[in-house]
Amino acid sequence: MNARLPTTLILTLLGAASPAQAGAEAAARTLADCARIEAPDARLACYDALAGRAPSTAKPAVTATAPAAAAPAVAGGAAADFGKPRPPPPKPEKGAEESVHASVARVAVDAQGHVTLTLDNGQVWSVIETDVRIDSGEAITIRHGALGSFVLVTASRHTYHVRRLR
Repeated sequence: MNARLPTTLILTLLGAASPAQAGAEAAARTLADCARIEAPDARLACYDALAGRAPSTAKPAVTATAPAAAAPAVAGGAAADFGKPRPPPPKPEKGAEESVHASVARVAVDAQGHVTLTLDNGQVWSVIETDVRIDSGEAITIRHGALGSFVLVTASRHTYHVRRLR
């Protein structure tokens, strides 16, 4: 009788494990079936039904009309816009200044070698280049450059990219 007890226990445990195993296989088959659905809304509804979640009555924010072979979308704010062309900077209004003619009132160089120019009209500009040859009192012109940048041109025809600070 003692030999029958372990056999009975083993058979009972195996019998109890097989319904759980069958349930797991059925769930796996259902997940696989949901994964094969191409339409995003139908696929989501399949996953919701599998999870026992009530179907949503809200309309989806985005409807997918792209073919299945399209590249996957990048999720997340700025990452979603990565690589997209930026809109061109606004063009100056008609009658607006196309350039500024002024004299350099003050040239300041900080410890890192960044040059800041104060003009006689009160504007303050930072020079982006490092090798700058501009003196106080020198006449300069600042004009629009490419892609929304600004270019400073000295009387001796040196050109520098600049950025307005004030």
